Amino acid sequence: MNRHRAAIGLAPAGFTLIELIAVLSLVAVLSLTALPALNAVTNARHAGLARDVEQHLCRARSYAIASARPAGIEFDLAAQTLRLVEIVSEGAAPTAVTLIGTSDLGATSVARQFPGA
Repeated sequence: MNRHRAAIGLAPAGFTLIELIAVLSLVAVLSLTALPALNAVTNARHAGLARDVEQHLCRARSYAIASARPAGIEFDLAAQTLRLVEIVSEGAAPTAVTLIGTSDLGATSVARQFPGA
C-alpha cells in the first residue's frame, strides 16, 4: 500500500508506533514535572488560610481585651467564610453572636481568597 501511495505522490498517512510512544513518553515526563508545582501551590494556599485564621484569632483576642466582652471567630462552612464576632452571652449557642461593626473585621471569603483550600 505504501509503495502505491508513494508511486502516485501521496505522503504516508498516520503516525508510526515509535512516534506515538515518543509523544506519550514526553507527555508523561511533563506531567511528572508539573505535580510538585501543583503541590507547592496547594501548600501555599493552606499556609495562607492558616495565617488568616491566626490573624482573626488575634483580632478577636484584642477586641475582647479592649472591650471587656467575649469575642471569637465564626466559621460558616456553607458560605466558606470566617468572620470576627462578639459573643452575646458566655456559653451561648453559636447562633447568639453578632458581627462586630468595623468593616476591616468583617467576613473573609475563604473560597475567594484561597480557591481550592
